Amino acid sequence: MAELPKYVSNSALSQYLRCSEQYRLERIEKIPTPPAWYFIGGKAVHLATQWMDEKNEYPYSDNHLEHLWSQAYDQEISEAFTDWPQDDEWLQAGRRGSEQGYAYWDARGIAAVKAWHEWRNVPERSMEIDSIEEEIEVELPSGIVLKGFIDRVFRNPDPESRQFGYHVLDIKSGTKRPSSALQLGFYKVGYEIKHPGRKVVSGAWWMAKDAKEFVVPIDHITIEMLDEWAQSYYRGVEHEVFIPNVGDACFFCAVKDHCAAYPKDS
Repeated sequence: MAELPKYVSNSALSQYLRCSEQYRLERIEKIPTPPAWYFIGGKAVHLATQWMDEKNEYPYSDNHLEHLWSQAYDQEISEAFTDWPQDDEWLQAGRRGSEQGYAYWDARGIAAVKAWHEWRNVPERSMEIDSIEEEIEVELPSGIVLKGFIDRVFRNPDPESRQFGYHVLDIKSGTKRPSSALQLGFYKVGYEIKHPGRKVVSGAWWMAKDAKEFVVPIDHITIEMLDEWAQSYYRGVEHEVFIPNVGDACFFCAVKDHCAAYPKDS
């Protein structure tokens, strides 16, 4: 039987649900995978927007935003070099293939940072930030630990408003809006366990390409439901239930060459 994870994270649970064989190869067999430009760029967008909100010196000048972005992008690239010095091996997935490298993410990243700045500066926005990159490490009823970071928690302090309460938000720098609300439900459950008495009334993706948020229903994702999923995930890992999910996504998989289900060149 495989050794159980020490905790459940959204990324691990989502990967197991998406392709449990990929999960096995990356997280149990620990096959090395090179950095991917989309992860580097996405992390840099998160870091730059985090600095903007922590400093809270809105409005920023374009020069200041460009400086923050350059700092964040350089930092993430430097960390990637430390992990994998051969940058010509870094992954460049996407419909445009090899075009999605340094220059692509440099342009896309500063555009995302400026879009976040514009969105945060809307005068009519009645919500205030409650927390930035809040760490969650809580215990589910079964004893399984839930762990992760919430990009932003907003609070509407007006008790007369229909939006009164807490709102979780995840920043997405990709082009495709997630089809599952699992991550936002994960945030909701973790936040409510950590802060008894506080209710998360909504969850949203903030899509950089659209420069706006998309509210997603998450009321149906309860502590009991997530606990049941976490236990099923643990049972699957413990009993070594790892099934490849063969499809279009295999082409971009970092461990496809180690997967028996992926066709090899003859």
